[in-house]
Amino acid sequence: GKYNIGHLVWETSKLPISWVKECNKMLEIWTGSKLGAQVIIDSGVTVPVVVFPQSINIEIPPVRKFKLPNFNGVGFYSIFEWNERKDPKTLINAFWKEFRTETDVCLRIKTQMDGYENASEIVKQIKLWKNELALKETPRLFIKVGLMSEEDIHRLHETGDIYVTTNRGEGWGLTIASACLHNKPVVLPKYGGISEYLTKKMVESIDSELVDINRVHNTYYEPGMKWNQVSEQSLMKAMRTLYSQLTSETKKTLPKIKSGRARSLIKTFFNYKIVGEAMLSRIEEIGKNL
Repeated sequence: GKYNIGHLVWETSKLPISWVKECNKMLEIWTGSKLGAQVIIDSGVTVPVVVFPQSINIEIPPVRKFKLPNFNGVGFYSIFEWNERKDPKTLINAFWKEFRTETDVCLRIKTQMDGYENASEIVKQIKLWKNELALKETPRLFIKVGLMSEEDIHRLHETGDIYVTTNRGEGWGLTIASACLHNKPVVLPKYGGISEYLTKKMVESIDSELVDINRVHNTYYEPGMKWNQVSEQSLMKAMRTLYSQLTSETKKTLPKIKSGRARSLIKTFFNYKIVGEAMLSRIEEIGKNL
């Protein structure tokens, strides 16, 4: 006698087979984007799929910026779990190759992997990538591994100048929404999740293409699926464009015009009240038909 609704988001071109069976036990599925809905349907889910944007707390507490040691310049930043889907290698390599010996730019990453505290493995991978590039000098890279409080996450957003992500697909993208809410210029690939709502007048979009997943990652990403691979050259160009604008007396307001549009979208349409009312309306519609 109950109406069961499943809520999920997904990142690749196809759901895991085991998920399809469970989804079809529901009476309908809720997800966050049109692309996500199409992936769910194409994977074999036969119950109705309804799209709602995901909500975010639009209230930002007053916080102090972090101070970066001996640095005063443009700061790119990113927040993600350290795994193949987030593609940290492309992000770091593109940053190093584009800015090389420049000292007035940095990249700050907040991350974690395998139980949160595994800094040594992350540093090991970064050193390997640097050796592969054979670069004698690289711009500054700051890594924070482990959990941070909600307040410190807000501080990180306030400290950074430009949010950049090289994800291979997002079910939604909460950190992207948070960066937009903090009025930060955002660099991202356009594939699923919140990127579906953010136009080129709001963010710097980077080129990408779907590629095959060749081995199992994190249990659920497996051969037979595709995920999104960003273009390193397009990423480098987007980062250089924003860096040049922020360091130009005549153009430094341009990124904030875009980010202001994104911030307005988040505050107006992705707040708890608006999304909650849309969900309530659907539930009331269901109730009338039971």
